[in-house]
Amino acid sequence: MGRHIGQLITLAGDERPRLLGIPKNATVAEAAPTGMWTFTGARTEAIQELQIALTAIKPPLESVGADTVLWKHDNDKYKPCFSSSKTWQQIRIPGTKPNWLDGVWLPVTTPRLSLLHWQVMQGRLPTKDRLLRWGINVDVNCYLCGMLDETHAHLFYDCLRTIADARTKLDRRMMTLLISDQLNKNSSQKHLLEDWYFLTAGRR
Repeated sequence: MGRHIGQLITLAGDERPRLLGIPKNATVAEAAPTGMWTFTGARTEAIQELQIALTAIKPPLESVGADTVLWKHDNDKYKPCFSSSKTWQQIRIPGTKPNWLDGVWLPVTTPRLSLLHWQVMQGRLPTKDRLLRWGINVDVNCYLCGMLDETHAHLFYDCLRTIADARTKLDRRMMTLLISDQLNKNSSQKHLLEDWYFLTAGRR
């Protein structure tokens, strides 16, 4: 029955089993002890709709075998095997997929690094300002520059030490690209990188 029209409680409400004349914890077989549905007369429109739907469903009989437990996998797909991922998809409330998701949870990356990347994108790194809000007594000054409070925005956008370190690593990467054999084969791309590198070199 659950496979076709859903749970009785969901369909008709908490009080409806009593109106049908069956216990709340009754099995489907107990609703058809003689091989036929034995509900009382319909007292509400919801019960009437339920009884009409049941006319298209054969009552359970011992002669056709025991009941089979089926797990819902998709909207109209039920299987005898349990799947935690499919069950999670049924009970969770899906949110909007962020545009950076595929760049964080890569199939070939280290899970620890993916988690760190996710914390960065969500602003959930245990920075000192957050530790202070959690009741941990810490010096909130930035460990890198020692000038301002250590917050997520400061670490990634305002900290002079972070910006300088990032610039140094970027310069090394640019120089590696400029001297690479692959780039030398593409003179136009090389000239563009050279122009960008020397134009921004004085902005450290």
